[in-house]
Amino acid sequence: TTKMSFAYVLKSGKLPEPSIAAEDRPLYFQLKRFALNPQRTSMIFSPSLTAKQRQHVHDLARLFDLNHKSHRYWVDKDNPNQILPETEDQMLASDEHVPKDKQQKVAQCVKVWKPTPQERGSGRAKRRGRGRSKRRGSATRSLSPPPSRSPPPRLNPKKRTHVRASSGDFHHVAKPVRTQDPHDRIVEELLDGLPDDVRKLSKEEMSMFHELERYLKQGGRGYRVYTNKNPHERRIIHETAELMGLHHESQGQRGKDRRLVVRVPTAEERQDEDEGFAMVQQALEAYRAFAIQQHADLGVSNTDMPPGFEEGSERLVRYASWNIEWFGNFFRSDTEFHVAVPSKGITDANNVLERIGCVITAIDADLLAVQEGPSTPAQMELFVERYLDSQYDVFGGLESKERQQLYYLSRKSGPLRNVQVMEDAYKFLAEPWTFDVEGNLVLQEYSYIRVPLIIQADVEVPPDCLQQQARLTPRPSLSNVECPHPDDIARDTDELVAKAQADLCATRRLVACNFHAKSKHVSGGERKWRSEDDADKQDYIRSSVQNRRRIIGECLRLRECLNRFVFRHEAHPLLVVSGDLNAGPGFDFFEKLYCLSSGLDALMGSPFNHNKMLDAVLIRSRFVKPADMWTCVFDDFIDEIPNKKSMIDHICVSHALYRTCKRAGVCHDIYDTFSDPVGTAIRPGSAEIVATVRQGRPSDHRPVYADLM
Repeated sequence: TTKMSFAYVLKSGKLPEPSIAAEDRPLYFQLKRFALNPQRTSMIFSPSLTAKQRQHVHDLARLFDLNHKSHRYWVDKDNPNQILPETEDQMLASDEHVPKDKQQKVAQCVKVWKPTPQERGSGRAKRRGRGRSKRRGSATRSLSPPPSRSPPPRLNPKKRTHVRASSGDFHHVAKPVRTQDPHDRIVEELLDGLPDDVRKLSKEEMSMFHELERYLKQGGRGYRVYTNKNPHERRIIHETAELMGLHHESQGQRGKDRRLVVRVPTAEERQDEDEGFAMVQQALEAYRAFAIQQHADLGVSNTDMPPGFEEGSERLVRYASWNIEWFGNFFRSDTEFHVAVPSKGITDANNVLERIGCVITAIDADLLAVQEGPSTPAQMELFVERYLDSQYDVFGGLESKERQQLYYLSRKSGPLRNVQVMEDAYKFLAEPWTFDVEGNLVLQEYSYIRVPLIIQADVEVPPDCLQQQARLTPRPSLSNVECPHPDDIARDTDELVAKAQADLCATRRLVACNFHAKSKHVSGGERKWRSEDDADKQDYIRSSVQNRRRIIGECLRLRECLNRFVFRHEAHPLLVVSGDLNAGPGFDFFEKLYCLSSGLDALMGSPFNHNKMLDAVLIRSRFVKPADMWTCVFDDFIDEIPNKKSMIDHICVSHALYRTCKRAGVCHDIYDTFSDPVGTAIRPGSAEIVATVRQGRPSDHRPVYADLM
């Protein structure tokens, strides 16, 4: 016989037509009418059925995929076929529940009922019928009497077999070995894996822990849905479910429709999670060995020096770049500073501002690029006036709604003249452009988080520098379509060579770009990465890869701008690009394993057009010792390296400037001079001494510099 699902029976109206013995046909058609009647949900067969007939009812119910169970019911002693109204007490069939005014007796009956939609989807109906039935024997026994044959010998009672009589003949069947439901096995594993000591949990976490523990002890069926929860309550639920190994996810739009669903993970999810986690671990181990070798190669592969380098020579233009940690938090308005910033651990704002001013003064830069600057130019001018003695002109702060602005500070008495923002380049960068932001093969519009700031200035270049710059490149060919016309390049080159030979200075245009790329940070990243839930880990990987795609997209857009507004108009421009690129030399875990490029590589240009490539001066081991090639420190939970030193702040120059670069480095000594590891300060208005990490440091980034000429 062929078993058909009950859902198919109701949908098609078809029922199996097996070969049924004549004495079983009335029971078969009775069940058939019940199955096809949508109004009926349960039925109880007459107590007058014999044990053999009750056995056949169980077989037929299993054939129709119906729930079935043997019950003892109260019946009228005078009319055994009349079942009394069913109640919970009457189903116990104990003498104490027998009414005194009426004689009753207990009869064995078979109850059959239709499975619920949840039971049909999970297969629980078949398990319920098979598990609770009091009959013994195989679930695949034929409904018709077996053929006549001689009785087999008795079997070993220790084996999982038994003998049963049917229609006067003997036959044997193997007793089915019960297999544990995968869901129940997972629930048992989760319960066994619960932590014994939960005293460290907060009161809210403890309450949620016990609630989910009860959910598991009750079988873990269905879902736990939480609605109308604030972000703090949702975080508690997420963290507690993660601790207990449950699957948890937020669904719906933010607001009232947002809900959080917790459930027991399926066997497939746990298997995929184990396989995916093992694969990520293998890739991570291979990457860590690669990263160590990559860092070692960095110190020995960039040992050459620019042709114009002379030890101890005087510099003409010193360029510096510094990300000043949330500089805008120090300003109350355009005309005054905060006394303290408790949210950032700053109890004495003036103390930190003095540290910042001392670092800038000690660097003694002619042109300083500032990232994470204050929100308005007036605030930056206020800082220059109070802490830098008004020695610098301020350029930038062009985005009205950005809290972390980009600025240039140009020394008033320095070598740069006619400093101005390149408006055409800024307008180009401020416009959105299209690329595959999410990596899903769908083009989307994207705009800079912080629009790069590009300025130009005039500088008097001495003859020795002119000679180095003029000999940079031969006369170009027509194959380079983005270059100026060859005759114009040749004329410019000849003019520079002539001035250099005549020992005359030449006024050249210096172009500088200040760039702060999008951050790689993912909110809750460490919790998701360390999660045993594959969905959380994949969500973190997806967000990390998408952030790197945004960084690469921003770098490629900036490179397009430089090609259009700088390299197209000059054969060998004086160009410097600096800032916090949030990308280091080489490849990190996601860039290497997920086939991505580095943002720094994208910005520096293509080797197929090497005349337009930029040179990173801070990775030259004769400028910077390999041990000093870092600008910030953070805990890397991917590489499992606490206090990892990384170089994400860079200075990149064109070939012309690289040939005349005299020095470059990371200002570790200056930074350490004006930093206090303990961060002690006197609280304003009292004699109390306090200590915070932010209070003792000028920033979380080290400043970098380069003597360009």
